[in-house]
Amino acid sequence: MSTPNLFFAVVVALSALLSIKYCRFGPKDTFLKLQQQSHFPASFRADEAESSLERLSLQHLTKLNATAADITAVILNWTRLSNVVRIVSLLCDPMLDGILATIFIWNNNPATVLTQEQLGCQHKLRLFNSPTNAYFGARFEACVAASTPFCFIQDDDYLVLPEILYTLRSRISELSVSGIFLQPPNEMLSSTLSRITLNSKIHTSFSWLGYGSMIRRSEAKDFLSLMRLLNVTDDEFKMADNYFSILRNVFTENWFDQNIPLGGGLPFTVGQEGLERNNRHILRAADLLESVLLCEHPPCISLPAQIQDIPYVQSRPTSPSSSSMAPCVGAVCLLETSISMLPNEPKTEVQSTRNILEIQEKNIQSINGKELDLYLNHPPSYAVDGNPETGFCRGSAKFVLRVTSFRGLRIC
Repeated sequence: MSTPNLFFAVVVALSALLSIKYCRFGPKDTFLKLQQQSHFPASFRADEAESSLERLSLQHLTKLNATAADITAVILNWTRLSNVVRIVSLLCDPMLDGILATIFIWNNNPATVLTQEQLGCQHKLRLFNSPTNAYFGARFEACVAASTPFCFIQDDDYLVLPEILYTLRSRISELSVSGIFLQPPNEMLSSTLSRITLNSKIHTSFSWLGYGSMIRRSEAKDFLSLMRLLNVTDDEFKMADNYFSILRNVFTENWFDQNIPLGGGLPFTVGQEGLERNNRHILRAADLLESVLLCEHPPCISLPAQIQDIPYVQSRPTSPSSSSMAPCVGAVCLLETSISMLPNEPKTEVQSTRNILEIQEKNIQSINGKELDLYLNHPPSYAVDGNPETGFCRGSAKFVLRVTSFRGLRIC
């Protein structure tokens, strides 16, 4: 549970637990500015609530606590420069001064030399023009080169709102949290259904970083050390995203995101060829994890004399969270619910880590069309997206959380 000075939890007794963790974080004027500048739809009112809304009291909120900016945002540029400029502009907003210290732009396109003048925000900007395309390994190189303890990573075709960055920062301060991955519903489903357990030593899952992820710099450093110890090829290092979550050997903390794509140009993964490439590297990551842990006395690989233990890989058992989470739009808060997203608990036990894609396919076949539609088109993030036309639905219940001077829960 989060510390009292960061979160205030409102618990509503329904058929299952639904709570709002209201994050009071950062300088007071920054927080108030963030709330005042949010453009709420017409449904957001400070006057009387609709009769269908149950009024929830938030009379015991703790005071805001100032903090030093301790996040480096890492953005890779390839061909979507206009998107990168837009993302830099958003990250440069003064409302993020309380948490965001540096914006690190790693230009992977050697044919185009970027300048700070092109990108703006020169007081926060750090720019590196790479002589070659380092692909996704560059994310971790940039994070390790940062001077802050935390790194925020996102692709150049996605937008993450400032209030969500504050919520991520609040949560990552908890020592039990290894990293946080924002996921649209389809990717959340894929990650959930690909969890695997093997011989009590392996308990892992796969998650993409590009939709928005908060990680520790120390873990990025350990990850690079592990990749070197495993003697990965240049191609494998370039596809580091496919290895990062699996080799950690934990069930990652994933949040349903608010899904704000920027588009522009072709995505990196295109067609069957792109899918096969991704799957090939996911299986390779699974093989590497098994080679490290699946022996009588792990680690199962030889270590240099100066290294006492295998870096990055967690050996202690973990269990998948029974809760689903989604950050709010328009306020610094986190929706958390133990309402089951799926009719049946997904299978996780495998005979080999190479079964990670196979068990994902078997799990998805056990979900009927109605349940799949609810998961993909009515996720928890729709309860806190500021849109009165959407809601989080499970069965015949619809949950709509509206963030105003009160907190309301509508059940229909």
